Amino acid sequence: MKALRLWAVVGIATVAGCGGRGLSLGKDGAAPAADGAVTDVGGAPEASSVFDGGGDQLIEALSGHAFVVNAAYEVPAGFALPATHTFTLVLDLDKGWAVAGSAQGGGESRIQVKNGGTVELQAPLSFSFDICGNGITYDHLTLTPSANGGIVGTASGRVSYATGDLLNDAKVTATFEGMPDHQTPALTLSPSTDPMDPFIPASLVASEPLTLAAAPVLLTAGGESSPLTPTARYMETFSFSGFGLPKVLLKYGETYRVAEAGLTDFAGNIAKAGPSFTTRPAPPLIVEDGFESVAAQTLGGAIVADGTNAPVLAGKRSLYVPPSGGGEGPVSQLALRLAVNPGDTVIRFSYRVVGLNSSPFGAVLSFLVAGAGTPVAGRVLPADTQPRTEFRLSPQTVVYVSAALEKAELPLPAGTHGEVFLDRVGGSSWCGLPPPPTLGIVIDDLRVE
Repeated sequence: MKALRLWAVVGIATVAGCGGRGLSLGKDGAAPAADGAVTDVGGAPEASSVFDGGGDQLIEALSGHAFVVNAAYEVPAGFALPATHTFTLVLDLDKGWAVAGSAQGGGESRIQVKNGGTVELQAPLSFSFDICGNGITYDHLTLTPSANGGIVGTASGRVSYATGDLLNDAKVTATFEGMPDHQTPALTLSPSTDPMDPFIPASLVASEPLTLAAAPVLLTAGGESSPLTPTARYMETFSFSGFGLPKVLLKYGETYRVAEAGLTDFAGNIAKAGPSFTTRPAPPLIVEDGFESVAAQTLGGAIVADGTNAPVLAGKRSLYVPPSGGGEGPVSQLALRLAVNPGDTVIRFSYRVVGLNSSPFGAVLSFLVAGAGTPVAGRVLPADTQPRTEFRLSPQTVVYVSAALEKAELPLPAGTHGEVFLDRVGGSSWCGLPPPPTLGIVIDDLRVE
């Protein structure tokens, strides 16, 4: 077994104005009042339920402090995990529980203060180093104050690592030590989302646990604001671990900025400017003539078919999204904009499914529909249940097209007016194994009625 060493720094920082025993945090993460008194709405167990004696000095030293933790642990050979791992740990010994977190995960735990001046955490703290769940879970941690005002400790748990279609795990032990938390909290865009595409939901993750005073908003370049929805990761959490962007279609071609109002960590550090991003330009507004007037070779990310480069369903032209062998995603394969007149209620078009083989396998196609500022609605088209026929794109390239011409009807989301956006998002994130093929589609006679 090959050992990989991951070192961490764990620091303590007392929240200002918390009194002699530090900040006592209620279940809602209440902060001290302006006069230094602690506001506590209760809900967590009393201290007597977690102490077995000898804990007064420990409470004085640790309660109401934040720790920035990097752990050193051993893993089996072949587990390609990061060389460092950092998270923030907040202790409330008065109430008998702790919360840990980073942009990679975390958890919360009951605390037991033991004779001899040690603190034990029993609940799992889980951290994922990537979207496949490769990471580490600490099942049991034992902490003691260090001579320099910091903390030292040990932990036991398990590491996990995916290879192919197998998820391997192994037991680990860890040690850690640290210094005071002076790090500024931050929100970052989740790496598994694409904020440039309004149709792909994006989210923000916190670098550490945040108090419930955090109330960031999303601002446009013109000053329009929308509140962000907080995410509470754990069952008894008293902190925020991140925020979701508004659950409506954002504007195309707009620059957004996250204003981190009240974004404060449990050590009293205040966040600076939040992240910003610009959405991509609006997709083309189509003419409802079955794509006959389109002179370009592509439209909205799709191929304009003329019968040689892809099948045509009617007239001289159709629109074609090729099938693929799969890939990372999600990614927008087709995005179009259509005018909506008063009384319009539905998007209609004809289509045929295109695959890389002749077997349908009951596959389905899905589209996303939204108006400006409306929630995004997912629409699933009928299953591809009939055998496909061969269509030769070139001497070397063959695709297979469904025999029957299907008709699609996608209801407009409530509140849609002026224009509506249609998006085909394909691709998926698969861990270990190659992703499954993505179906293609030929569409024609696209219109709003």
